[in-house]
Amino acid sequence: MLIDAGCEFSHYASDITRTFPVSGKFSDPQRDLYQAVLNVQKACIERCQIADEIGMNELHRISKQFRRDFPQIPGLKVVVASYKAAGCSRKS
Repeated sequence: MLIDAGCEFSHYASDITRTFPVSGKFSDPQRDLYQAVLNVQKACIERCQIADEIGMNELHRISKQFRRDFPQIPGLKVVVASYKAAGCSRKS
């Protein structure tokens, strides 16, 4: 299960994303994907701490690395959908 929640208050925006295995335990492909995403997250955080002047484009480039790991995770079916395709709406 993936929970992605966000909020806005007085011109401040924040969000949090959490992933939990529905069965109580990640399958091997799920665990591999979780680890791949966690590795990229840690790499981005490390770059922010090392280089004060790193830009969002560089962080985005680093974060896209996990896409290369998808083909290496056997048994994982990746489905990408936009919030509109999922029938959700975004309030402005």
